[in-house]
Amino acid sequence: LDGLSTFMVTTLHSFIKDRYCVYETDIGVGGSSMGGIAAFYSGLKEMGIYKYVLSYSPAFGLYENSAFENYFSGLAFTESADRLPGIHIYCGGGDPLEESLMPSASAMKRLLTKYGYPEMKVFETFDNEKPHNEESWRMILPESFKLLFDLRGNNG
Repeated sequence: LDGLSTFMVTTLHSFIKDRYCVYETDIGVGGSSMGGIAAFYSGLKEMGIYKYVLSYSPAFGLYENSAFENYFSGLAFTESADRLPGIHIYCGGGDPLEESLMPSASAMKRLLTKYGYPEMKVFETFDNEKPHNEESWRMILPESFKLLFDLRGNNG
């Protein structure tokens, strides 16, 4: 995940900025499934670059909680509060894969806040009816935009 995160910041961002009008203060990263954990990791690794993180059906369960605890304990969330992105974690439960992802997805907010991440910057949406697919992720996107863009009024 380090290589992907570095590539996005050093290469992809420049490519996009050279071609499109980009507001540097409103950059977000998002992904689903393995991409959901990659977006989550990149958003925390590159604090101050991403204002928003969409982590849909994240594969957090690929790692032990102790790996997250070790990582979070070194990030000093309380000293970096103004640089922390708003995070929206979404998970369904409408098929066996989503059911297997649900326990780790539903535990992540509690784990983040345990290490000082502001509770008001982490949003969760769980829908036990939705399967692991692009249609489900597309359906939740408007909610993500509303939740995360509303942070602008509260935190800049």
